[in-house]
Amino acid sequence: MVTEKKTFRIKHNITGHYICNVDFDDLYEKYPSIVNKVGGDKHFKKKVRNYCQYFREEVSEEDKKKILIVSNISEPVTFYFDKPYLKCSKTHKYFCSTELKYELGGGSFPFLSYSKNCAIEFPEFKSGFIYYKKSLVYPGRGMPDYALTPENLKLSFNCSYTGGGHINVPYNISENVSLMSVYHTTSYRAHYGFTQEFITDNNNKEILITSEDHSDKAIKVPLEKAIKSAWDAHYQLAKFHLSVLCKMKEEEAEKISRKCADDASEKRRQQG
Repeated sequence: MVTEKKTFRIKHNITGHYICNVDFDDLYEKYPSIVNKVGGDKHFKKKVRNYCQYFREEVSEEDKKKILIVSNISEPVTFYFDKPYLKCSKTHKYFCSTELKYELGGGSFPFLSYSKNCAIEFPEFKSGFIYYKKSLVYPGRGMPDYALTPENLKLSFNCSYTGGGHINVPYNISENVSLMSVYHTTSYRAHYGFTQEFITDNNNKEILITSEDHSDKAIKVPLEKAIKSAWDAHYQLAKFHLSVLCKMKEEEAEKISRKCADDASEKRRQQG
């Protein structure tokens, strides 16, 4: 039995802006203040995103260039809820995230993709503060295994999170743009929310859409290439954070980075 779904836009109830799908580069070119708010440059941000397994292996190059934001600079995305997934009503792509928690305030930038492995799962979807029950950001700690040094283990953000997480708007970049993150804890209580704005025709009847599954359109990287890519990605990311951010000695950082990369590639091999 095929069930029709109601289509809607998602509006931020403070700014009145909608969730839109825009080019990642446009944020830096049109709104330079974003660099000061988010930190780093766009090239580093985009490079780090490609370290993520499913983002790297199953998301198209076109979709990798996009990011979901709250804004009035672009056409709002129309969604429907196909439990447990939130999908774009025009393309049937999933509302997704990476597993990184470094992208934006401890969370991950959302994007649209055909990859079900990247897709966020929601217990329900309605107006209000939006919770999810599963994503690549959860389950997990605030930092990856290679960064869990004795010093870092003392920090509170390394505790284990349970119960999913929420969709957060952590920075008000400008009057036109606010970034979003898929955040990894439910303990935060926001003073804002989102509103479902259902799409209607001229007779004020709700527009329905037949849900479709296009997850077979996700890119599938050959296994041996994926294993090598997993090693390279985890080595580079670990080496950067241990050497540059944690100021670890070169020899120790190299050892830990290689161990992390070996473990990651073996895990990827076992996944098949």
